[in-house]
Amino acid sequence: MLLDRAAKWLLAVNGLFAVSVSLSSTFVNVYLWKVKPDYTMIGLFNLWQYLLIALTFVLAGWLVKRRDRAVTLRIGVVVLALFYLAVLLLGEQAVYHVPWLGALLGIGNGFYWLGYNVLYFEITEPENRDRYNGYDGLFTSLSEIIAPLLSGWIIVNMSDLWGYTVIFAISLGIFVVASLLTFFLPKRPLAGKYALREVYNQTRRRSKWHYAMLACIGQGLPDAVFVFLIGLLVYVVTSNEWQLGVFSFLTAGVSLLTYFLVGRFMRRHWRNAFILTGAVAMSLAVIPSLVQTHYWTLILFGIGLSLSAPFFLIPLTSTVFDLIGAHQWRVYTRVEHVVIRELALSVGRLLGIAAFLWTVRYTTKTGHLLLLIFVLSLLQCLSWFFMKKANGVPD
Repeated sequence: MLLDRAAKWLLAVNGLFAVSVSLSSTFVNVYLWKVKPDYTMIGLFNLWQYLLIALTFVLAGWLVKRRDRAVTLRIGVVVLALFYLAVLLLGEQAVYHVPWLGALLGIGNGFYWLGYNVLYFEITEPENRDRYNGYDGLFTSLSEIIAPLLSGWIIVNMSDLWGYTVIFAISLGIFVVASLLTFFLPKRPLAGKYALREVYNQTRRRSKWHYAMLACIGQGLPDAVFVFLIGLLVYVVTSNEWQLGVFSFLTAGVSLLTYFLVGRFMRRHWRNAFILTGAVAMSLAVIPSLVQTHYWTLILFGIGLSLSAPFFLIPLTSTVFDLIGAHQWRVYTRVEHVVIRELALSVGRLLGIAAFLWTVRYTTKTGHLLLLIFVLSLLQCLSWFFMKKANGVPD
């Protein structure tokens, strides 16, 4: 089934979002690290971000039920633009304002992803959801190929920290353009009260949805740590932003191809097998770096992760949203179900970051941090276990 105009506009908005994030997200953590090399500070910055993402989803869900979901998407883009403006204005003083900067980034992401996920559910159907996810992963990977390489080149060719100022300013501009594109998304007002408590109570009942949410917790365990730690470790090992850009370029190129192929050829009856394959492969990918940690083994890790992550993420995401669409009451309360999904992911993410903060209290050796990544990625097999268990219970 082909994608309609609304789906294409949503892909365009998320594509710009991905470009801006690819330009700056990894380098925000590196920027903070260069000013103050402290793993605990980096962990707290990300802890506040993901904590506020979860809390903002609850608030954004309430807002969506009273206004159009594109409004929350727009608010998210504007708040993210304010985050980069704040970083530009604070400069090196940003390291002394980590909690509220992380909170601001989390609020922006929370509003954005709530609006995006609700629109994604409404605009796609079970017949084209894997295709949409494949194209979305394709465009995200394209941005991750070009943007970090450009960022790395700009940073190493400008003195002091001016390169970071330039890329944060570019990200700010792209978010402004993305906010304008949100006005082209379809307006679909929602009716009814915000029934988050009722949906949560239903989630506790042992059903397919209950086990799917446990699977989302498993998915979240390594997710947040992957986002900030892998790129930071590449910089710690190389001390060179250009090499970090090359790392992102190579891994995103592999990811682009894999997302395209998995999204195009995925069959619904293969999903559980692909989830397990992806989870195990992501764990195995880190082993060469555990044996010997240097730039090339980290590249092997990144390539292995890029090859395997789409096998895990595409079927798991599609299955969860198919479950929302499979029940009339869930469709009616789709906003609340999207919020509960994000809260489940956030539980996993916050547990993963807590494990990171606990680890760096005792050791900051790169090999030990890679071992943490290995353990967290292996725990993603829990997602396969719970999704398999979901097959044996009523919906």
